[in-house]
Amino acid sequence: AMARDDADAGVHVSGAHVWVRDSRVDSGWTAGEVLELLDEGKKLRVKLEDESGHRDGEVVEKIAEECALHNPGRNVEDMTRLSYLHEPGVLHNLHDRYRADDIYTYTGSILIAVNPFQKLPHLYGKPMMEMYRGTPIGDLSPHVYAVADASYKAMRTDQGKSQSILVSGESGAGKTETAKLIMNYFAFMGGRTDDDRYVEKQVLESNPLLEAFGNAKTVRNDNSSRFGKYIQIQFDVHGRISGAAIKTYLLERSRVVNINDPERNYHVFYQLCAGASEEEKINLNLKPAQEYRYLNSSRCFDLDGVDNAEEYRRTRRAMDVVGISKEEQDNVFRIAAAILHLGNCTFAGEDEAVLMDQNAEEHLQSAAALLGVNANALNKALTTRTIQTLEGSITSPLSPNSAAEGRDSLAKTLYSKLFDWLVAHINRSIGQDESAASHIGVLDIYGFESFKSNDFEQFCINFANEKLQQHFNEHVFKMEQQEYQAEQINWSYIDFVDNQDVLDLIERRPFGILDIIDEQCRFPSATHEELALKMYSTLKEDNDPTKRFSKPKRGQYAFTIRHYAGDVTYEANNFLDKNKDFVVVEHQNLLSNADQPLTRELFPIEDPTFSPNKKGSRAAYKFSSVGTRFKEQLHDLMAALATTEPWYVRCIKPNAHASPGAFERGSVLHQLRCGGVLEAVRISLAGFPTRRGYGEFLDRFGLFSSPPWASAKFTRIDDMRAATEELLEVAGVKGYELGVSKVFLRAGEMAKLDKKRRVLLDKAATRIQSYAKRYLVRSEFLRVREATIVIQAYTRGFIARREFEYRRREKASIVLQKEFRRWLARRKFLRIRQATISAQSYYRGKMARKRAMALKYEKSAIIIQSSWRKYRLQSDFRKNRRAAVAIQCAWRVRVAKRELRHRRMKAREAATLLRDKAVLEEKFAHATATLEKVKNQRDELRRDFKEYKVLLENVKDDLASESERRKCLEKDLSSFNATIERLKAELLEEQEGRAADCEALNASLAELCRRRDEREAELLSDLEASTNRISELQADLHREVQLKEAAQLSEAEAHASYEARAAEVILLQKRLDETPTQRDPLSTVDETRLSQNRNVGDTARHQAEADVKLKRMQLERQNEDMDSLLKVLAMPTGEIGFSPDGIPGIAVVTFASLAEWKAFEAERTHTFDRIMSAYARAVEKANSEDDDATLAYWLASNASLLAILHSTLRAASGSSTRRRSSGLPSMFSRFREGLTSSRKSSEEEVEDGSKASGKIEARYPALLFKQQLTALLEHVYTLLRDSAKKRLQPLLDACIAMPRAGRGATHRANGTTSHPAQAAIAPWNEMISVLQTLLESLRAAHLPSLLMKRLFSQTFAFINVYLFNALLLRKECCSFSNGEYVKTGLAQLEAWVLAAKGEGLVIALDELRFLRQAVTFLVIHQKPKKSFDEITHDLCPTLSIQQLYRISNMYWDDKYGTESVNPDVLSQMKRLMAQDNAGGEAGIAFLLDDDSSIPFTVDDIAGTTLPRTFNRGTLALPEAVIGNPSFAYLQA
Repeated sequence: AMARDDADAGVHVSGAHVWVRDSRVDSGWTAGEVLELLDEGKKLRVKLEDESGHRDGEVVEKIAEECALHNPGRNVEDMTRLSYLHEPGVLHNLHDRYRADDIYTYTGSILIAVNPFQKLPHLYGKPMMEMYRGTPIGDLSPHVYAVADASYKAMRTDQGKSQSILVSGESGAGKTETAKLIMNYFAFMGGRTDDDRYVEKQVLESNPLLEAFGNAKTVRNDNSSRFGKYIQIQFDVHGRISGAAIKTYLLERSRVVNINDPERNYHVFYQLCAGASEEEKINLNLKPAQEYRYLNSSRCFDLDGVDNAEEYRRTRRAMDVVGISKEEQDNVFRIAAAILHLGNCTFAGEDEAVLMDQNAEEHLQSAAALLGVNANALNKALTTRTIQTLEGSITSPLSPNSAAEGRDSLAKTLYSKLFDWLVAHINRSIGQDESAASHIGVLDIYGFESFKSNDFEQFCINFANEKLQQHFNEHVFKMEQQEYQAEQINWSYIDFVDNQDVLDLIERRPFGILDIIDEQCRFPSATHEELALKMYSTLKEDNDPTKRFSKPKRGQYAFTIRHYAGDVTYEANNFLDKNKDFVVVEHQNLLSNADQPLTRELFPIEDPTFSPNKKGSRAAYKFSSVGTRFKEQLHDLMAALATTEPWYVRCIKPNAHASPGAFERGSVLHQLRCGGVLEAVRISLAGFPTRRGYGEFLDRFGLFSSPPWASAKFTRIDDMRAATEELLEVAGVKGYELGVSKVFLRAGEMAKLDKKRRVLLDKAATRIQSYAKRYLVRSEFLRVREATIVIQAYTRGFIARREFEYRRREKASIVLQKEFRRWLARRKFLRIRQATISAQSYYRGKMARKRAMALKYEKSAIIIQSSWRKYRLQSDFRKNRRAAVAIQCAWRVRVAKRELRHRRMKAREAATLLRDKAVLEEKFAHATATLEKVKNQRDELRRDFKEYKVLLENVKDDLASESERRKCLEKDLSSFNATIERLKAELLEEQEGRAADCEALNASLAELCRRRDEREAELLSDLEASTNRISELQADLHREVQLKEAAQLSEAEAHASYEARAAEVILLQKRLDETPTQRDPLSTVDETRLSQNRNVGDTARHQAEADVKLKRMQLERQNEDMDSLLKVLAMPTGEIGFSPDGIPGIAVVTFASLAEWKAFEAERTHTFDRIMSAYARAVEKANSEDDDATLAYWLASNASLLAILHSTLRAASGSSTRRRSSGLPSMFSRFREGLTSSRKSSEEEVEDGSKASGKIEARYPALLFKQQLTALLEHVYTLLRDSAKKRLQPLLDACIAMPRAGRGATHRANGTTSHPAQAAIAPWNEMISVLQTLLESLRAAHLPSLLMKRLFSQTFAFINVYLFNALLLRKECCSFSNGEYVKTGLAQLEAWVLAAKGEGLVIALDELRFLRQAVTFLVIHQKPKKSFDEITHDLCPTLSIQQLYRISNMYWDDKYGTESVNPDVLSQMKRLMAQDNAGGEAGIAFLLDDDSSIPFTVDDIAGTTLPRTFNRGTLALPEAVIGNPSFAYLQA
């Protein structure tokens, strides 16, 4: 255990809480309370407490030096801020935070992460990443995102220096998950979204693949990483991820061939056996996992909650993401299956190894087929060895044990090379950026391990941790000295424990442990006994002055190394076997020539690890040391880390059972030692472990002066420093240094100061108690005397009342007895009379029932007799009727058969056939007449269509209805075709019975159908050609209109061209009906009318050109008026003013001008575009000048104009909503006179309705202008709202920074000497000033109350969200004093709202309800006495459980030292949060979101903007327009 440096016999007082050394508990420390000081304070009498904090009554005597003082207050986020920095203090702080789900804690720059073994969704996700982005480390609660952001920011700002994050911890501590979180944050900060397979996605998706091939179940963890991983993420100059590389270290090869129960082999073997498809199982000859020797040495095949088949599919998907092809994936799993088959190749025999049985031969065949080699060659390579000599090669058989060792060596080599191939393939797929500006490395490596039996793997792992610990110690020592230099204090060199001696013991050459192991491995016959004796003789105490190496008392072939985390004993039994990494020459030659491509790639001929046998060589295999190769990799890693700025994350496993909420102190303390955290604490203790800011120090120890001092008394930092020095001199403290902003104390000095403070407080408390007790005793005496007098008076009154009551009861009893006797006599009489009446009624009823029964029997006999007679008569009648019916039916059948034969004879006669034919011809003639009638109707309709061609001026109004006419014609044609088909079907039905007589009729009908089909085909071809020509003309007309508009031609010229094109289209439409007579016997052609149609277009064109000059004059006048309007819009808003109705002048002038120009009824116009451009320029100018008053005026103007348009415009019917290029009339325009008349009548009804309603029919440009005006209104509202937020945000930041700066420390940096209270409340006053200025601007602009209420509601909501989120994320804001501070500010804000009088501000105050309830919770007294219902229903009904839980955990009373809510309430909150997570609400965050939507609609504006007396007919103009000659057209 760590020596306690701050213990001092003179720092303990009675009643102090201490930590006592106790060997009975795992942690070695037990909490207690000092009862008495013995032997002048050198010994203490202490009452111990149990784990839950309750005293169990045991009293012990302890030496004062073995009792460490308890840290005051609640837990801290940075353990360097603990008043007493020692082992039990660190352990208790971690435990306290872990119970509150605060799993992250700082120790200086080190982040400690305790695995919660449960999901905490509120701690992660994109909102939390956004919150920690760019925030300095320490401003928010400790988090892995804070460390990742600090490293990323340091890389971007510190001249692009590369960074590294070292994540360590024992198996199951959460290293891999922590590394994933860091990777997710880097992907969030520097990710690219332009490619679906970007770098960060491939890096993240490589984790499942590496976990499948590199993770296994161990005793401590179901998913333990059996290799180390260093991920190097590369960034370009813009801070975006440009590449990455993955390096792995020390894969546990021996696990492939040897596992212990209840562990498992690597996950991929179990996934392959369970998840492979039937086809794959056949190809790979797979069997259940229980049948493979490499897997069934343990009884564990499945993991709880893990589906091996699903994990196999997940591994396949990960291979797809990292770019491994389907063929390569199959080859990978072929080698994995081959390894399993190799394990089942067992050998037998005495001197020569042979396969044991048929099963072994089958597995050998399968392994050879999967590896792509010959089975006999593989068998020979496993059972023989060939040695090359000068005389030739000598082949010798192997023993069964040697063959099994060679088989296991081949399996380990195959798996190791396969794992290295996967890592190399992932790196190639991701790609490295050679030109990267910098990088950040994430090291996920195993922590220090110490088990009951430690092997070669633990030796290498602990060697790596010794290297990392040396790097860690140097970094912590460097950071400690940098802080001393920054504070400019006098300091001397601090010595710290350097573990270079243990590193030399392991890796030095010669005579290092690794060197001795390699030397013994070079001897083929060397044994572990010889290795142990070699180490004992070489590394004996004389050659090891550091005493790091020793021989344990137990264990014949074991040795002990004293590491930085403690002594570890290693068993040397397997060191030689596990250090050997060789490839047998037969294996190399065989596999390098395999048919399987991946096998050849894993064993290339030019493999650097093996040289082919040369002549004269006797080596059968090439030896390679695993330890030496690992040492070289470790040196490369340390060299890479030396070029980066390190950041440390220490992961802690709180318990061995992966149980949420359980905290095993002994295990955690051991991990803190192994992780170097306690070593960092020891380095801090060697200097000045206690550091306090001057303000905090004066607030705590200012009572030493007379009168007491506080930080609020001083306004300059120099004054506070001088006051601190004076207090330290008064207290007699010697070991201190005064820095720039902090006071530094040696170990133990803070305990002395706390003791003096406790003594002073105890004396003050004793005096206060004496006065309080005297007051209480006297008050009790006076109360008792007064109560005695009152009791006597009440006693006398009671006696008198009792006597009176007795006499009253005596008199009442006499009256009751008399009444009772009377009641008894009457009851007896009534009973006798009732009995007599009952007997009489019973007798009479019995006689009556007897007579009734006799009558009933007589009636039943009569009914039975009548029913029998009726049944007998009915049966006779039915029998006779059935006989008559049968006879009639037989006779009728006979007559019907005779008639049938007679009619069949008549049907065969010829006369019958002729009559049927005549009937059929009559039906056909009727159908032909019907067809002729339809044709005549069609001709008549065509003539009507030609007569209406003179009405071309209405072609634009009929565009919408022509498509309906075309559909009607097609419907008529389809009905006609349906009639023909129906007639044809009827004819076919008749012909079925008379086929011989109707052949001629069928031929005629077929000819008619053929002619009809030919004619329809011709019509369809003409229709398609005409339609194509019409489409071309429409496109030409659309382009011509656009070109003329671009050249600013007059509307009349465009209209004339449009009419000319329309005439040409009409001529083409007529050609469909004007087909030659010889091709269509159903229609004729009138050439005269065709020429008339050609003349119609010329007449329309000449008529349109005649109106051009008149319309051009009107346009010039309108342009002059438009220029005048634009000049008014460019004037300052103060000069325009408002109309007498209170409507902004811009809205009035704009609407009056547009109504005068009839712009709302125009089909095409540029007026609206010019007005919107002028509006937009004015708004952008006001926004660039930050002129809120002008923005408010434009907001009111747009709202008023939009309300006027909404109340005066209506969408026109017909073509009013179509665009300018909506197309030309179709060829079937106005086809039926009836439809035309109905359309005209409906238009007249619409026109009458429009006149009756008094609204203007708006065309498409006007409606588009209304939509653009709505968008501009929302834009101006957004600008005004964001401007208010921009002015409020620095003031809110000042309010948030106030607790961190300290009470009364505001404006110290700039030397101001304002009063502290005024300085603290200054941000709130400035905030109110900003709101007052905004309110005055809105009132001056006559802004509608609706918009004003919504604007202030969103502004107050922004204040609520900003301050509330800061309260949840910053511990210094979640304090009692800060609650009082914010409550004072809110009170001032509410007072201002009440003084503002109206405009919906009081309603807007409701947006502050979250902040108001949170502040109320902070300042409420006696929180531990509040129940869960009182907190959730009475105090904070609006806050969620997550928010209440967060505030309760982060709350600390910096003024009175009171506690937060009751632990039972916290437990209930935590249970409800867990239920919410289980119910699918895990993604709910506790932070609030700022609402940036538009909180109103056009209908809201129209309903609240205009006055009730508004009338567009009497719209008053503003004074700036009245008398202006440019607006004479309005004043007239």
